[in-house]
Amino acid sequence: MYSNQYARVILHSSIATADLMALPGVLLAAKVGPRRFLPVISIYIFCIGCGSMRLFLHILAQDQLTTLSEEKYLTVFNIVSITSELFASITVPLLVGISYFGKKSGYQLPFCLTLVMILIGSGALLIGTKYYSKKIGSLKFISKFYHCSLYSLRKKLGAMCRDEDTVPWLNYAYKKYDHKFVKKVKDFYYVAPLLIPMPIFWALYDQQVCYIILNY
Repeated sequence: MYSNQYARVILHSSIATADLMALPGVLLAAKVGPRRFLPVISIYIFCIGCGSMRLFLHILAQDQLTTLSEEKYLTVFNIVSITSELFASITVPLLVGISYFGKKSGYQLPFCLTLVMILIGSGALLIGTKYYSKKIGSLKFISKFYHCSLYSLRKKLGAMCRDEDTVPWLNYAYKKYDHKFVKKVKDFYYVAPLLIPMPIFWALYDQQVCYIILNY
């Protein structure tokens, strides 16, 4: 199921959404005043940009892999991602507390370090552009996934109101979508309950880092 591009993108999108949902709770707890509104907006933009870049890199890397090497790479990629989260949670508070430019502490140094790493990575990506395997992009499958789900749910509710409820709800999608796509949607929903703890865990984990940064 994890090799299913539909399921993978939707999974990462849900995790990124949960990560962003942690920040409003931190901001409310910290009682952000009007003077801190602009930095808060900047943090939102930064989080969205980093989340989008991570998803883009994941898809780009997948296009370069064969079926045999895909699972091995994805395992290493996830280990590196988790390790980087742990590294950031340790180093960011230390960097914030460093004295520089006559100030006792500041948030500029962690952001500068992140910016330097992004620039180095972006430069490496641009240099290797001509060597990439470029595949034709799929249709907007995230939008298609939600449309399929909503269409099936609407048909299911309509059938229940008419006392015609005889088939599973996703089976109604066969009337509008091809069987292969509906099968992939079903595969995702079959394992979705097992994935629920992951977004919650990362939301709580990131919330700790955000709380430390905002309270310095």
